[in-house]
Amino acid sequence: MESKYIASLPDGFYDPISSPIKKMSVLTKQVKSNQARPVIDLENMFLRLLMIGQQRQMELGPLFAYELCAVPSSLIDEHGYLRKGNKSGLVKLLGVREVLPSATDIVIVDVSQLFYHIMWPHGGSPSDLIASIQCRLSRYPDGIAKIIVFDKYQDVSAKDHERMRRAGKVIIDYKLSITSYLPKIAAIMKSKNNKQRLASVLCTFNVGENATIDTRDNGVFCHDEADITMISYVLMAANYGQGMI
Repeated sequence: MESKYIASLPDGFYDPISSPIKKMSVLTKQVKSNQARPVIDLENMFLRLLMIGQQRQMELGPLFAYELCAVPSSLIDEHGYLRKGNKSGLVKLLGVREVLPSATDIVIVDVSQLFYHIMWPHGGSPSDLIASIQCRLSRYPDGIAKIIVFDKYQDVSAKDHERMRRAGKVIIDYKLSITSYLPKIAAIMKSKNNKQRLASVLCTFNVGENATIDTRDNGVFCHDEADITMISYVLMAANYGQGMI
């Protein structure tokens, strides 16, 4: 701002100076009644800080050295809602690329993610989908154990609300069988019932040598989420001395 102001002299001496910084006191959120209200109530926050200083014998100076926000700003947006996490971005940051990786001992696959990396046979049958899965798994050498993990989809789950949000307002449940035609991938992935039926159908096929499908009916672990089940398989494989997973 200083550099821009100096560059405008002398003609810009009387021009108004506007600050691009939005203060917390002017941040507002629009509601349905066309009325705006402050996102963060600074007065209530100040009263809480005073109460903390009196009850816990804290100095307010160190508290005001940080941003005036009740929760970490990286976890919430400007309206106070939790930000949606990006697990794929976190994986890329945590991952370490090896130039000469060791031979793989076991492969653990999240089938919900695998569906987005293979050819989805829209209008085909579950056997065509199994063929796509087998083609993907054929990239790994023969004789390596492969575990394909499905979500369990229990009757009541802590993630039911998130699944409802993903599904949207319109959900069509299909009666899937071995010979039925597969709808689009979005119709399957947005419905909890469709994913559960597809898992039951796919587990009846042979996906290849040394490959097993972990579903609600024949899984070793009873975790609802495939992410947690995969970690359990990783720990079990490590206990058996399989170092490259």
